[in-house]
Amino acid sequence: MTTREGEAVQFLCRDALDIGAAARTLKPDGILTLDLGKVHPLTGPVEIEGAEPGDVLEVEIVDVAPLVDFGYVTIGPALGLFGGLRPDLLAGFHQFTEASQLSDPSPGKVAGAIPENQPFNSGAPFVQIFTFNKGQNTGFASFVGKDTGKRAQIPIAPFMGVYGVAPLRKGMYRTVPPNVSGGMGGNTDIKQFTKGSKLYYPIYVKGAKFSVGDGHMAQG
Repeated sequence: MTTREGEAVQFLCRDALDIGAAARTLKPDGILTLDLGKVHPLTGPVEIEGAEPGDVLEVEIVDVAPLVDFGYVTIGPALGLFGGLRPDLLAGFHQFTEASQLSDPSPGKVAGAIPENQPFNSGAPFVQIFTFNKGQNTGFASFVGKDTGKRAQIPIAPFMGVYGVAPLRKGMYRTVPPNVSGGMGGNTDIKQFTKGSKLYYPIYVKGAKFSVGDGHMAQG
């Protein structure tokens, strides 16, 4: 797709785990068999007419709203804040820092960032489903606590966790962590990147080739 400077573009994005409606019935033990190679499917790229290497791309977020009426949160292997308490489990990530974020440019499957035995972080796998109205981007989402059985609500404040442009060099790039050496974007998960925000990215290739994904219903 190609657009002109100043035009609005609507992105219809898939969920972060790329499992769609299957998330409604996802069980904790199902987290152990998820295909982590499909995490963060992106919608794009969109080329901007006249964008050239050396330019800066300004992206204004006009609105963010869910395409479905439910969301989910998971706790999974070797991921999450408390995974840092177990450095032995994070050893497999050390190779994916700075310069080595660029993978082998030859075609083929990207090596997984999670060890094959998928060790746990500081807790057992967990899934929680939240419900709201399709297209709802204000108000509250409801859920029933897994441990208490009580209904509760959290404020809805949707945003996208991944924004980015095409990198300088061809290859297969991971979205996690965000690319800090090239500034092309990635999995920032910044909740302030929502309606009304403006983002700026250096352009490395003709057309910029902007993509987006990893929708969040809310974040603490």
